[in-house]
Amino acid sequence: MKRIQLKNGFGVGDLNIRDTMPEGLYQIRAYTNWMKNFDNDYYFLKNIAISNTKFTEFISPADARKNQRIIKRTEKKADIDFQLFPEGGNLVEGIESIVAFKALDENGKPIDLNGTLVDSKKNEIVRFKSFYDGMGHFSFKPQKDEKYFVVYEFDKKSLKPLFRKH
Repeated sequence: MKRIQLKNGFGVGDLNIRDTMPEGLYQIRAYTNWMKNFDNDYYFLKNIAISNTKFTEFISPADARKNQRIIKRTEKKADIDFQLFPEGGNLVEGIESIVAFKALDENGKPIDLNGTLVDSKKNEIVRFKSFYDGMGHFSFKPQKDEKYFVVYEFDKKSLKPLFRKH
């Protein structure tokens, strides 16, 4: 246990980790005397892993490439929240329509992208790109009994259906 003196609500300290300390998962717990008046669920807790720093045998990059048990990390495709906003709220067949869009990543942050509007036969109808903070617009004339999809340029595999016409 180590105590750290607070000055104006702040404390500075360090931890000495001996090289004889066994490997394992350790927990740092911090609280003030005032915090003891309440449930310890409010204490600061942080798990830290201690590993053997004296380990001297390393696998060379050449040997690592020969090892078939190494699992290659695959890059995860980003999940895109692609929102479409037709002017007036609905698409009307036979009438030129402006459709605004907004693209967000899996964290809700705007992302700029390019894309293409395609029909059910995957014919290109119109290309588009975002102008600012993942937002942009395009226009097209929806046809009767046709379904439309959005294809993102970075993926080309994800088809997002466009809404139904009225």
